[in-house]
Amino acid sequence: MSSIIHILPDEISQDDIDDLKKRYDRVREYIWQKDYKNLISLSQVLETFIRFIETGKSLCIYGRVIKVDDFGKLIFAELQDEFRSIELKLSFNINPLPFDIWKQYVKLGDWIVVSGQASYSRDGDPQIEVHDLSFLSLCGLLPNYSGISEHALSSKRASRFVHTQMISNPKEVAASKARSTALLAIREFLADENFDEQITPILTNSFHGGGSHPFTTYSRHENRDLYLRLTAEIAIKMLIAGGLSRVYEIGPSFRNETTDSLHMLGFTLLEAYAVCVTFDEMIELLERMIIRVFSDVKNVWGGDELPHLNLEFQKFDRIPAKYAISKFVGVDFTLAEGIAKLAKLVGAEFPKNDEETTKLIYRAVEKLVYPSITRPTFLTELPAGISPLIQENPQDSTTLQRAFLVWNGIQFGEVFSSKLDAVSITEDIMKQTVDWKSMSGIVNRDYRNFLHAMFCGIPPTSVMDVGIERLFMLLLGKKDIRTLLIDI
Repeated sequence: MSSIIHILPDEISQDDIDDLKKRYDRVREYIWQKDYKNLISLSQVLETFIRFIETGKSLCIYGRVIKVDDFGKLIFAELQDEFRSIELKLSFNINPLPFDIWKQYVKLGDWIVVSGQASYSRDGDPQIEVHDLSFLSLCGLLPNYSGISEHALSSKRASRFVHTQMISNPKEVAASKARSTALLAIREFLADENFDEQITPILTNSFHGGGSHPFTTYSRHENRDLYLRLTAEIAIKMLIAGGLSRVYEIGPSFRNETTDSLHMLGFTLLEAYAVCVTFDEMIELLERMIIRVFSDVKNVWGGDELPHLNLEFQKFDRIPAKYAISKFVGVDFTLAEGIAKLAKLVGAEFPKNDEETTKLIYRAVEKLVYPSITRPTFLTELPAGISPLIQENPQDSTTLQRAFLVWNGIQFGEVFSSKLDAVSITEDIMKQTVDWKSMSGIVNRDYRNFLHAMFCGIPPTSVMDVGIERLFMLLLGKKDIRTLLIDI
């Protein structure tokens, strides 16, 4: 089978390449050659703009040209850097050289450097009167394809590109920077709580993912299949067995299954494990971390950039799954008629055994309870029976020490206590082999190294998981997780 190779986008022709080459030849003498340290970011300029007015000091900034109004011997343009923009003023009568360079060579989308005097426009907005102009990069696309201004999404294919969306909508740039702020807040919080960040393998020799379907790849050198991990749980627990007490990883995970508004093939998962921390203490830890993340993001990016953020938090709610179904669905799942009603509501058959009943309850929680939860809420006392690595509730063996964190209909976090009994874990894993063998495709599932670690013994360990993209959905007010994808 031959390789499929695509080089040029549909929007670019050989004529476009030739035109861009000619433009570079013409502007070569105007390419910026000075030290980049001489440049000031637009955000820095705008934050201290009044000082440049008062001192009369010339400033030198860079950015992308996103708008031009040409009035003959006077040009007004808009320069954008990240999510900020500023107006440029070029006058033939005052500074003819940069005016002529602009007239001949500058196009929408170009990255340029301008030097000039700070001033205010007639409307009182910051403005720079340009007296020098250089080029950093040329835009080789027509405005309706490069994502400039209102033309950004005119190409159906280009509308998927993250760079096109960011160019046309500066709020998308702010959103990307808000994600960075959120990740930094998570790492700082966990460092303050004495967690060590680790990196565990993404490609694994064995697939550990219960009934999930793996992504399989092939190692030519080793002549064997490898798998993209579903979770770092096995690797982190082996680190716990080795002696680490507080460990976390923020890394990619993969599921070879259906995609929809809440599920992606590849996603980012925070997994944090803490020894001798109780289940309730881990819930409180996750609660404090989420409050810290939202607080930091709002402090940096609230207001105009992310106007939907509302951080009027009180303490998170907690509600057992049984009462949540009773409250929001009006069903008691401990009764046969309740199970029958749940099956009808979610479009499923009446369960044939306890395992199917447990799966039905989880499905009902997701489909019928989540949409009713608008405040940050921990759903506790979830049913036992399908999670062999999670500890049962000491007071009620029919439920688990497990809680889902749900907000605005989205389950984006989880807390649970790890099961410690190596014998019980072994028996539970063996029970699943029947289902695994019935699944399509040959998949290597090797639990020997993990069980060796478990038989070495690990102390009581509580876990919190957070789906990073789902957290971003809440932060950014997104309704579909696929809008966070970077299409490359």
